[in-house]
Amino acid sequence: MKLFASLTLSLAVVIGAGAASAQQVRFPSDAHAIRGLGEAVPAAPSISQSPNFRVYEFEKDGVRYVQINTLDDEVLTAVGITKSGAFVLPIGSLSREEVRVASRGAAATATRADGNCPCSAEVVFRDAHVTIVVVYGTGGQVIEVVVIYHEVPR
Repeated sequence: MKLFASLTLSLAVVIGAGAASAQQVRFPSDAHAIRGLGEAVPAAPSISQSPNFRVYEFEKDGVRYVQINTLDDEVLTAVGITKSGAFVLPIGSLSREEVRVASRGAAATATRADGNCPCSAEVVFRDAHVTIVVVYGTGGQVIEVVVIYHEVPR
């Protein structure tokens, strides 16, 4: 919604200011894009640790991006991972409230799923920096994705 409002505002400025202003509007170039990120079927192998989800990994400028999809190729979410933390990208069908980043010590706190169970949780990705867990209900509906960031000794 924020992107839509921003584009609408940009378009209104361009239309109101005339052709000279139109040349000043800048859009991201392909050089800044991460090929495959956000696509339902990226041209990359799934590295999921779960047979119930697909996980794709991308890297750009020292930041790793992990995208989680359903087996039906629905993009659920994507997260960025750096040496100092993890963050959620505005990609996929899950809302910001359905994707949570927690530090390792806070991982034992209650999840959104507490009142919606019986449910299951599966690790879909794990490395030295993060563990990503998908919590889903008995019908397979995704309830929450939890990204647990591990403090890595320097």
